[in-house]
Amino acid sequence: MLDEPTQAAAKDLVAAKFGLTYLYWPSGRVAIERNLHRGDPENRIREARIRMEQHMTLEELRKQIDELDRQLVDLLSQRAETALEAGRLKVATSLPIYEPAREKTIYENIRQANHGPLPDLELIHIFERIIDVMRALQKNELASQRNAQALAVAAGHEAGVQSPETGNRQ
Repeated sequence: MLDEPTQAAAKDLVAAKFGLTYLYWPSGRVAIERNLHRGDPENRIREARIRMEQHMTLEELRKQIDELDRQLVDLLSQRAETALEAGRLKVATSLPIYEPAREKTIYENIRQANHGPLPDLELIHIFERIIDVMRALQKNELASQRNAQALAVAAGHEAGVQSPETGNRQ
């Protein structure tokens, strides 16, 4: 019996000789694809992955989806924090919360970045909803800030706060 490094080297030699590509997956399965020089290497790897995914169990696919969902939640939270910061900056610089030109740019960036399998139109619909939620966050924060300022001013008047300039009660 050959030791592990020797076995690996032998596999690589056989793969090179017969034009095989090995793909290793977290589940421990190995997909072997015969390299027939059809299309570019990325397409061949993508096709092999698709074939490999077809062999994954439903439970494995669900675990993969759950992990992707967790990543999406993290990314959406980061996007929301960034949108809130942008909203604060817009308020500080007297810019409007809603900027149609910026949204147009976002949609164009999404179209350019999309390589499927979702059609552009469906991906745009998803991002329209994300942007609506982010805009609502910005507006809610702005409204909360205005309410807090109004309450502070009202509380100052009710308490009979002395004006620092004159010393008189307001």
